[in-house]
Amino acid sequence: MRRGQRWPGIYCSQSTVGSVQSALGSAGISNVPFWIAEWGIGEAQAQSNVADGSGGGYPTVGWQYQNGTYVDYDVFSVPWLTTVSGPAQLGWNWCDKCQGMFYGWNASQGVCPDGGAHGGSKSYDYSMTYGTAPSGYQGSWHWCGKCQGLFYGPQQSSSVCPAGGRHDGSGSYSYAVAHGTIPSGDQARWNWCRKCHGMFYGPNDSNSRCPAGSTHNGTGSYDYGMTHR
Repeated sequence: MRRGQRWPGIYCSQSTVGSVQSALGSAGISNVPFWIAEWGIGEAQAQSNVADGSGGGYPTVGWQYQNGTYVDYDVFSVPWLTTVSGPAQLGWNWCDKCQGMFYGWNASQGVCPDGGAHGGSKSYDYSMTYGTAPSGYQGSWHWCGKCQGLFYGPQQSSSVCPAGGRHDGSGSYSYAVAHGTIPSGDQARWNWCRKCHGMFYGPNDSNSRCPAGSTHNGTGSYDYGMTHR
């Protein structure tokens, strides 16, 4: 996907949706948006179909309900229309030791609260949007130049860095992270830790390590989504 574009999807007729989704599932591909053509159902029914949005792991973001002489008539999901990608930085990784997000291209300079450097060998390659936060994203997330981790910048003064003291975001972009309605294809359930103010993978919280002691605590956090490939 080019930066500044919507998350791509598949356009097909309603009669072929099942076979297309079956083929995607067989290939291990999920969270692909669908734009479905079913002429003659009427605008109200198309709106209802998009509002329902379900599709067995393949969200419906658009429904084409009429074929006109010069144009077609469609209903689309507003979040899908308004959420576009911004400039992004590749090279971010999940640490399988502490469960945190860190900048993998500086892994040798990182500090993990579980000891040594962060471990990203089992990670996806994540990308972080930076600059002006798009609609549905929370801005002001920062890279720490000391530990290489990702933390919430407005809470820097009360943060805890595994390299000692507070996180240092002085050389960082302002990153933006999706929350609430997670874009299709993103990995959900990333959390903010209320103890250290870093970002960690919530489903693995019991195996996490927090620089403030014990495990991370995501109580009160948004459900964040991370783009990966």
